[in-house]
Amino acid sequence: MPRQEAPIQLLTQAQCRSAATLAALFLAGGLVLGACGDEAGSPDKAMASGGPGGEAAYRPPPEATFSQRQAGGLVVLGGTADPGTRVRLSSPGGALTPALASGRGAWRARLPASDQVRLFGLAAIDHGRTIQSDGYLAVTPGGQSAQLRAGAGAKVIGAKGPLRILSIDFDRKGGVVISGIGPARATVSVRADGAPRGRVLADAAGRFSFPFDEPLTPGPHALEAVDGASRSVANVSLIPPAPLTAGPYRATRETDGWRIEWLTPGGGAQATLLLNPEEPNT
Repeated sequence: MPRQEAPIQLLTQAQCRSAATLAALFLAGGLVLGACGDEAGSPDKAMASGGPGGEAAYRPPPEATFSQRQAGGLVVLGGTADPGTRVRLSSPGGALTPALASGRGAWRARLPASDQVRLFGLAAIDHGRTIQSDGYLAVTPGGQSAQLRAGAGAKVIGAKGPLRILSIDFDRKGGVVISGIGPARATVSVRADGAPRGRVLADAAGRFSFPFDEPLTPGPHALEAVDGASRSVANVSLIPPAPLTAGPYRATRETDGWRIEWLTPGGGAQATLLLNPEEPNT
């Protein structure tokens, strides 16, 4: 999203309580969501609270690092967490999927088959403290998973391979972030409708995320990522997310992927396009 118009802003306490009504659907396991000032708490405070030591008591949040669809539609998720902590996925309906991090800090969870996109809050529990992972974890029926991050681009779990645009995030103000994968440390040039918009450096894993510095108008756009002779184009329609009235998110299947509209912790609406989600992660 454009840096000057970040979609998440501090709200009044009344607005915060309203946003928390939907966000609380994810909190059956005690997950703490920030962006609403001291009343709601923040991830940093959650990680450092619950005992003496302040920063010395910091525990890293759990991360999802792989997602795989198995026979019968079963989806296996896994990742890393602080050794010995209890890891769980909490759904808007209040269901909890527990997993235990091993002595080496690995965790695994199994999700039953579903024909719908599912959203989960990912957290670890350490001596009564909730250690929240950033954003929400979206899982498609095909077994692809992505970390949805408010005001930032989605992080597709386990993505590797040649240059590809994997996701596009946008809000009602026209703020757009495109994210993808490519060669490690590659300099990726980004274009919109043929016009250069800037460049971004991929990280050591080949991931890149580029926030447009100016809004894009609603409607069809050709978004392009280029690295030398490699080129990835996403022809998408950026229709602003509609108000969410029946829950904290909704997902619809589109020709080239899934569109997920979801409520951010700050009470705003963000849309995430996961492109070609049924391609297996490697």
